[in-house]
Amino acid sequence: MLAHGYDVVSDEVVWDIVQSRLAVLRQEIERLKQSAGSR
Repeated sequence: MLAHGYDVVSDEVVWDIVQSRLAVLRQEIERLKQSAGSR
């Protein structure tokens, strides 16, 4: 039987993602909103 640690979240990993990728995600969301608004 295999067990996975899906219920374990590392605060360091989450914070790293927030710091390194949130700005890019925000830009993509704005681009998609503008694209959807122009239809």
